[in-house]
Amino acid sequence: MDFWLVGGAIRDKFLDRQSFDYDFTVVKNARKIARSIANTLGAAYFDLDSERDTGRVLFSDDQDQMFILDFAGLRGNSITEDLGARDFTINSLAVDLLLPDEIIDPTSGLLDIKDGILRATSSRSFLDDPIRILRAIRFAVLFDSRIDPQTLEWMRESVERFVVLSPERIRDEVFRIFSLPRPIRALRLIDHLNLTIHIFPELEALKGVTQSSPHEHDVWRHTLSVVDQLGSLLSVMAPEHNPEGASQLLLGEYSLRLGRFRTDLNKYLDAELSQGRKLRQLIYLGALYHDSGKPIMREDIGGKIQFHNHEEQSAKIISERARAFRLSKSEVQWLARV
Repeated sequence: MDFWLVGGAIRDKFLDRQSFDYDFTVVKNARKIARSIANTLGAAYFDLDSERDTGRVLFSDDQDQMFILDFAGLRGNSITEDLGARDFTINSLAVDLLLPDEIIDPTSGLLDIKDGILRATSSRSFLDDPIRILRAIRFAVLFDSRIDPQTLEWMRESVERFVVLSPERIRDEVFRIFSLPRPIRALRLIDHLNLTIHIFPELEALKGVTQSSPHEHDVWRHTLSVVDQLGSLLSVMAPEHNPEGASQLLLGEYSLRLGRFRTDLNKYLDAELSQGRKLRQLIYLGALYHDSGKPIMREDIGGKIQFHNHEEQSAKIISERARAFRLSKSEVQWLARV
């Protein structure tokens, strides 16, 4: 029986990254095979897509580490055709489990991994599934890669296709971006591609809204700066020591004064109000929307620009956005309080 390990686990091996997600492709009966493996391991099984013959096995080892094993039927007439239809070359890798020493690499993904380049497999990659635009941004930041210029152009051409995506799919990819150690680069790329209006439409109104001293930037650039600084603060307070952050005067002072609360802070930020989303991720959304009420409340009084009660308006706006993202009631309330 033809049986391949494909995609991210192979990529992560060459990037020297630990992986707990494994994707397998079989010629047929993928869900039946997945159920059999789940029964053998005493693990949980879930149907993912009956039409595409895709199933998932969730397995925990002796250290309570969760592993995700996904099984899917072959797309196309061969493993080469299957890999050619995937999103990026770095994910278009496979190993025949009977020939584990041979890497199947029809799109030169290994070379792109070596060169630090993120490249789409074809011009149809983003047209077939525009959520891949956000995935490309996340991968570029996560792997510190350069997006291939042609890929970047295909991403721009597919931006308008975002209207076909469900709020849940956009939300899930956004929160994966918020799980990055420093998501500001991803947010700047989102804005560079004119995606902000499709993901955070309320924030478009922040652009060009001027503020009085001591502010140096308009509300939008100020907001991005806040998110950037938040990333620095969370980074320097991470469980592992961050010598680069701690060497900066203000961040070093922050670390010194709050360092004794490091364990409790991280325990709090790693808590979940809804399964799969941590407060650490939610707080970035809160930072993005903290001044979202300013355009509505802006007043120029005697040459002094003021935004009275803008925080109350911001709380309403973030609540609306959280509900649009289908967040839980407890998450909506937490964001409004923030």
